[in-house]
Amino acid sequence: MTDGARRLAGTLALAVLAAPSCRRTKSAGPLTKPVASATPPAEHPSPPTVKPIETLSWSTVKDTSPYGLPVGCVLRSARSAKLPPGTTRFTAPSGSAAELVLAEDENGDGTVERAAVLHADGRPGSAVPWTAIDAPPLFAESAAGVVAVDRVALDEGRYRVELWRQPGSARTIAEGDALDAMDVLCDGSICALLTTVASASAGPGATLFVGDPARPAPFQRVDIAGEEEGWTPLSIAKLEGSVAWVALSGKDSVSIVRVENGKTSSVARLGAAFGVYDVAGGDAPFAIEPGESPPTECTRDSFPMKFVTPGTEAKPLDVQVPPEGLATRRLAEGFFVAWLAPVSCRHKTREMVRALLSGPEGSPESSTMAVAAAEGFAVAASGSRVNLWLSVDGDLVRLESECRPARSR
Repeated sequence: MTDGARRLAGTLALAVLAAPSCRRTKSAGPLTKPVASATPPAEHPSPPTVKPIETLSWSTVKDTSPYGLPVGCVLRSARSAKLPPGTTRFTAPSGSAAELVLAEDENGDGTVERAAVLHADGRPGSAVPWTAIDAPPLFAESAAGVVAVDRVALDEGRYRVELWRQPGSARTIAEGDALDAMDVLCDGSICALLTTVASASAGPGATLFVGDPARPAPFQRVDIAGEEEGWTPLSIAKLEGSVAWVALSGKDSVSIVRVENGKTSSVARLGAAFGVYDVAGGDAPFAIEPGESPPTECTRDSFPMKFVTPGTEAKPLDVQVPPEGLATRRLAEGFFVAWLAPVSCRHKTREMVRALLSGPEGSPESSTMAVAAAEGFAVAASGSRVNLWLSVDGDLVRLESECRPARSR
């Protein structure tokens, strides 16, 4: 996502509805052109400029009645800790089972003074490179630990995208005009990084980099051209080893492209007349989309959302109020989907986290559950284990559960 629309879960919820391109799509998929990657500069020491957060004091939540989970989920534990004073934000690294990245702006100037990974036991680890409180890097969990991807301003509209890894080293991935990092996802030791086109002149299309952040070898680069369609990068829908499924956004559709060994092939094209909240890759890729154009003003407590898969009818879902932030996390058999939205049009300032379980092909497998009133959320999942983090009245609440869609129970 761009600086203004990156996925962010915390005490401030940012909308994640992807803005489609202004061009109308015409063909069945994007043109692709593999490009060999030049050897990037060597990895160099890059310790975070912020301090690690102080240890939080955790306690067991004795009364869990205010919290709900979708049918198919069983709550295993609930813990809470007082959030640090000042402004806090948090996000869960993609591919993580339980970890959270927490940042703190102590004096309200927009600059992060403390930021670190919270491990599964709630213990803060070493500092991570997060400097602007409302512009977090992209985080992912790899076999070598948490990695972070961000862009650095150079001059005259040029940017450098860097990948940082623990305990404190970074490498340049690419430089280019208006270059921005859009998504990062890891599978074991291999990570995939999606950016806007990495070139001297900004334009439609995308660039994907795939490699092992712990090895000195350069990442393999593949450029996905989009001149005729106006495609723009959206997300990495799935990563298996070094094979990636990339989602690209057009005016009224989403294209899924498979990238393997430097070559690309079109997998599917999904209608997206009103934009898209998220794209995931299960048995087949699917998109979660608004069913109509989201209103500028909430006036009725009924809003359609739909799951769109190739070659089948869309599965509709009434979510009452349009989501302001939505996250999809892979389970062993299916997905955990959660979003943040106002409680109702009459209570716009009070927000609620809602969630459901989806099958592996993108079909709702449970009714929507109101999880809790909260100011923000993040979700981490692996296998059947789900950790849902909530910001509730100055507390950080962690709900740990086991979730299995209906067909796998």
